[in-house]
Amino acid sequence: MKQFFCCTDSVYTYEDICNLTQILLELGVREDPSKAASGVTKTSTAVSIPYGCVEQEIKRFKNICLDINKNVFGFDLFEKTEFEGVLYNIYDSTNQGEYGWHNDSVIDQMYDIKLTGLLNVSTEDYTGGEFYFFNGIEEEIKEFSKPGSILLFPSWLTHKVAPVITGTRKTVTVFFTGPCLK
Repeated sequence: MKQFFCCTDSVYTYEDICNLTQILLELGVREDPSKAASGVTKTSTAVSIPYGCVEQEIKRFKNICLDINKNVFGFDLFEKTEFEGVLYNIYDSTNQGEYGWHNDSVIDQMYDIKLTGLLNVSTEDYTGGEFYFFNGIEEEIKEFSKPGSILLFPSWLTHKVAPVITGTRKTVTVFFTGPCLK
């Protein structure tokens, strides 16, 4: 692995983001905001949508992530199915939306989550909501704060979203899975 994350800049336009978020809200089923990794603070809201319902709208996002994987990470990934979930995450300042230190993993499954892909779909200005990795030290990924940007990283990396102070931070999450390493 050449690097531990990859961030692109302005892949989606403001109009693309508005269209996508409208579709996501229309299709979404709200999850319990307390559904988080064990012992982790999570005050954001996640809306889960079947991948098949938004496949065309996020095709560019998925393909960029797959291209990055091919050139940077090299993981053996399964093809996405229409039944897999896509998460629309809303971090609102009214409850200082955040998601504490965690990694993305599954327990006792026949697959592993290999990569986490995030797309910043914020449509308004916000403060706070910074994205951090912990790789021996806290490292803020400032490039990801720009709407339309993509962040891709191995899912086992410890990361967090700091509390949003003003406005609303919105992201789309796609998990890329592959063969289990058990």
